[in-house]
Amino acid sequence: MKTNLRGLALTALLLSASNVSFAQQGASSVGDLPGYDEDAYFADEITYQQQVSGVDTVSHADSDASSQSYPSDESQYDEAQYEEAAPGYSAVGFDELQPVAFLDGHRLRNLQNRRHQPGCDSNCGGSCGGPLQARRGVKSNGGCEAGCGGSCGGKCGRLGALRRLGLSSMFGCNSNTWAQTEALLWFAPDRDMPALISTAAPGDAPFGPDSTTVFGDDIQGELSGGIRSDFGKYFTKNFGLGGRFWILAENQDSFFAESDGSDRSIGRPFFNTGTGSNDAIFIAADNVGGADFSGAIAAESSLDLWGAEGYARINLGGNRNSKIELIGGYTHFDIEDTLRMSSISLNRNTGDVTSFNDSFAMENRFNGGQVGFEMSATRGRWTARSLTKVHLGNMHQTANIAGSSQFGPVGSNPPVLSGGALALDNQGSYERDVFSFIPEANFKLGYRFRPNVSLSVGYSFLYFDNVALAGDAVDPLFDGSTNATAGPFGGRAFKFDDSSLWVQGIDLGVVINL
Repeated sequence: MKTNLRGLALTALLLSASNVSFAQQGASSVGDLPGYDEDAYFADEITYQQQVSGVDTVSHADSDASSQSYPSDESQYDEAQYEEAAPGYSAVGFDELQPVAFLDGHRLRNLQNRRHQPGCDSNCGGSCGGPLQARRGVKSNGGCEAGCGGSCGGKCGRLGALRRLGLSSMFGCNSNTWAQTEALLWFAPDRDMPALISTAAPGDAPFGPDSTTVFGDDIQGELSGGIRSDFGKYFTKNFGLGGRFWILAENQDSFFAESDGSDRSIGRPFFNTGTGSNDAIFIAADNVGGADFSGAIAAESSLDLWGAEGYARINLGGNRNSKIELIGGYTHFDIEDTLRMSSISLNRNTGDVTSFNDSFAMENRFNGGQVGFEMSATRGRWTARSLTKVHLGNMHQTANIAGSSQFGPVGSNPPVLSGGALALDNQGSYERDVFSFIPEANFKLGYRFRPNVSLSVGYSFLYFDNVALAGDAVDPLFDGSTNATAGPFGGRAFKFDDSSLWVQGIDLGVVINL
């Protein structure tokens, strides 16, 4: 019963379309319905058959067939009788010429199947005109313009330009290619770090309860801009391959100061194992316990992240307006956390200059697989998507710690010694491999304002497990009486800590589906 209703609906559609077409031609009418006289109908059909098949035919009005009566039962025709009635036509051609009223259920189903032309539903949202468009002589390019009545936004008409660029095979009419570019506005969390630079009021010691930490404790996470690109192609209705790349701008926190101690005291705090108390290396001081220093200090912490992925997607099910896909493939992430500090100070009482340089460079390289699901639902011009997946694999951690120092009278060129104010007994290069899992979630809402172009806004979250960070390697604990030597300094040796890191933020993008 369902098939018959569809057949009746299609018959009504074809009759309505024929009425409009014949009325525009100004043909004669039957009753008050213009364009439905028998001669006009068959003349139009034979003209169409000449254009499509290229077979020379005679019009209904001029042939002997005009005197034939057409029985209501199509089964009474055989090929010989038809050849006698209309020479030059084959039985196949007759199927194209017979009036709609003579189509039985079998031919209605065939006609319905013909309207679903390859690539039409996927490329034009199912707004297909079917063979009726072809009957009116609409230009056909791979089933797109004719099958959808030109509602592909003229994509097929651009094939010439694409072919000249060598892209026609990728962005052809029947292509299912996507390209997405997003601006990322992501935040990184505050990163743990010991107190590294402190200040106090003029005349006060830059350590202890009366001091203020101006760099360190928590390195401030801030907004970082970035970009993410996602592109790929469906090779079948249910299988596609894609790639994704994203990068964030450097997330940075820095500090610089210079003083003679008259406006504030500046120091590099540490725990002195020689005295068992808090202490500081003076950078600027004015009569602090009889000490006078002038100097400058600079510090910078930076976090860099980027990722690259290659994946396959398999359609697990859905309908025209929604679907769920399985995502799986390869992932590479790179996370670099760096701390650099340098200071120079002049003891105005002795004329000696002291300088320190410290560098902590931590790099994390993840290589592994990914698996997850993407769900999408479309309603009109709006599309909602959710992507949830987890990356599983190896995290290769590398730590490079180095320091240097110089001590000597002002104007001299003292030797460079190993060890800074922080890079002491923990100096060296270290590496290890650990298993890591990285969950990821993306939620996106898009609005299609052009046939193949949408704007989107979304939210992303990534959590990195087992990450080596600079704050875990900084250990301001040593014997203060040894910082003018090449060590040993009485500090602790380096070891990796299992830390974590996350990033989250807003995505603003443009999506192009071809």
